[in-house]
Amino acid sequence: HAVRMSDSIRTKLIIVLIMLLGLSMFSFWLMNYAMLSPFYERSKVKTLAASYKDAEEILSSDVDYDDGDGTLSSNSELKLEILDENRSTHLYVFRVENYWGQLAYSFDYPSVSKVQQGVIRELTEAYLYGDGEETSNDFEGKNRSLIRKTKQYNVYKVYDSRIGSYYLELFGQLKNGPFIYVRTNYQS
Repeated sequence: HAVRMSDSIRTKLIIVLIMLLGLSMFSFWLMNYAMLSPFYERSKVKTLAASYKDAEEILSSDVDYDDGDGTLSSNSELKLEILDENRSTHLYVFRVENYWGQLAYSFDYPSVSKVQQGVIRELTEAYLYGDGEETSNDFEGKNRSLIRKTKQYNVYKVYDSRIGSYYLELFGQLKNGPFIYVRTNYQS
């Protein structure tokens, strides 16, 4: 009879430990799902906002660039490159001229090929033209939602269905005229 009692206690103890382990795993999953994702998104948005602020500071302190000809000093280009690499972002500074309905992009940073110019143009045209809504549903196969809106820039969460990945994008205009577009992978 004593053997049965110890087996019963052992069985109950194993069941209680399995239940505690299951409850712990469920609570960690719930915390990860409910809290970590919004925290991660907020930190990425802060990174984009800091990139905007720092890029604006770099560009406004560049005397040659501030003249309006779009030529950056090599020191400013290096600072922007460091900023870009250390924050795992892709930062573009460009000007847009409208010639009889045709948009002409001129890139101040970085130097990009014609193919890259086409990609950036495709990614930013909806921001330039707008689609009549503050948050939009779908444009060219990409879903986006507005996360933060300021006077200087807007931050969007964008789903790129072509590659099946989410991105956070900042699009705005700097005080001295050019546009800035910063993009970072949301699912790193």
